[in-house]
Amino acid sequence: MARTEVEAKLRSACGGMKNMIKRLEALIKIGKRNLDRLRADLKKLESKPKPDAAQINALKRSISAAVERLRKDGEALSELKDVFRENCGPF
Repeated sequence: MARTEVEAKLRSACGGMKNMIKRLEALIKIGKRNLDRLRADLKKLESKPKPDAAQINALKRSISAAVERLRKDGEALSELKDVFRENCGPF
C-alpha cells in the first residue's frame, strides 16, 4: 500500500474518531441535563407533605441508572480521546 493511501486512511479514521468523540460529548451533556431534571423531580416529590414512596424509589432507581450510564460514557470518552491522541495527535 502506498504511503499516501495509508495516510488518507489514517486521516479518515481520525475524522471518524473525532466525530464519535463529539457525539459522545453531546450524549453526556444530554445525560447530565436529564440527571439534573431527575434530581429536581426527586427533591420536589420529597418536599410534599405525603410523598409517594413508590415514586420516590422509582426516581432513585432512575437516578442511579443515569449516574452509572454517565460514568460509563465518561470512561468511554476518556479512552476514545486517549486512542485519538495516540494515533491522530491532539484533539
